[in-house]
Amino acid sequence: MKNMLEERKGRMKTILGVGICLVSTLLFMFSYILVNHHTKVIDITSIPIIETNENRVLYIEEVSTDKDGVLYVTAATKNTDINYNYYNWVLGGGNNVYKKASILLVDKEEKNAYKLKTYPYAFNSKDDSVSDELCTGDGVLAYGNVKMLKEDSRKVAVLFEDREGNSYVLYPKEEYYIDEK
Repeated sequence: MKNMLEERKGRMKTILGVGICLVSTLLFMFSYILVNHHTKVIDITSIPIIETNENRVLYIEEVSTDKDGVLYVTAATKNTDINYNYYNWVLGGGNNVYKKASILLVDKEEKNAYKLKTYPYAFNSKDDSVSDELCTGDGVLAYGNVKMLKEDSRKVAVLFEDREGNSYVLYPKEEYYIDEK
């Protein structure tokens, strides 16, 4: 009788352990999908627009889609106006550009924009039309869902952010639109 009770307790603990693992796995998967497949729409009416010059550049290299409906934007960005002093225990002190940029798809009224998932990318130009300054690896690779383009074509821009939380929108020298086709 005692063996049967211990055996039943062991099975209950095993079932409880498997259940806890299953619930935690489902919660993790739900949070992963929520974070990584969420399209963020931001209001850009209050964000200042900065002008393109030799210190601030956006160059769109390529826009493509794949068979699964994922939109990819490869670009090079530069904004040397946002820089900070740093101290590295190996190299000592210095000053460097702060590189936090996100690709935006802006609507025609320039009120709302989709903020794409944007990651640093070792940019190398495919042709000679890009200056050597932008070919130093200061590229970004952004991706999003093609469904963002169903309503209308979108203008491409970049959102620069600094450490204090200030944001700035920069459009390329020549307007660049993406549509569903």
